[in-house]
Amino acid sequence: MGDTSYVGYSNAADSLLVRTRALNRVDVHDGFVPAGAPAGTASCPAVSVGAGAIWGRVYEAGAARHGRYVQGGGCLTVGVSGLVLGSGFGSLSKAFGTGAASLLEAEVVTVDGRTRIVKAWRDPDLFFALRGGGGGTFGVATRLTLASHPLPATIGAVLFSLRAATDTAGSALVKRIVAFYAEALFIPRGASSSASNPIVRCVSR
Repeated sequence: MGDTSYVGYSNAADSLLVRTRALNRVDVHDGFVPAGAPAGTASCPAVSVGAGAIWGRVYEAGAARHGRYVQGGGCLTVGVSGLVLGSGFGSLSKAFGTGAASLLEAEVVTVDGRTRIVKAWRDPDLFFALRGGGGGTFGVATRLTLASHPLPATIGAVLFSLRAATDTAGSALVKRIVAFYAEALFIPRGASSSASNPIVRCVSR
């Protein structure tokens, strides 16, 4: 499971914590097609990540060495599996969706002791549940394979503080910021909902 939990699931009374930190292998694929894929399934650049890997290691392997981006979190020390299995909103989610949306395949040990390789067409209900249903809820994930994306040419942020002179000015400022976000930032220019969904591009449904 992931190593963060705002509601305390990782250290609740009478709970079982499975430490997966040793499962930290990261493999980058120029073209990945899940075994047994339906005819016509497109090859997709991807990254296979052990459940114990942290995002900093994945970004190093994907971005620094191969020029690919994997949709994850902004904190480099957060575990990959916990974030993805909990949906996983990140810095570039407006372009690439959540971390869970990039999931192509998962290796999961279920409560009956079976190791299952889960994908959209094999154990589809479990695959659906894993894409945001919560880490450790439906089994212990040991490996995830995630679609990767072209690394953006630039990534930046603007941080600032403002103090309005009056309540009226403050209200007007908030309205203008919300309007600007809706007009210029909510969907990147040139992006479409289908183009930003790696499941549409990489996996036949």
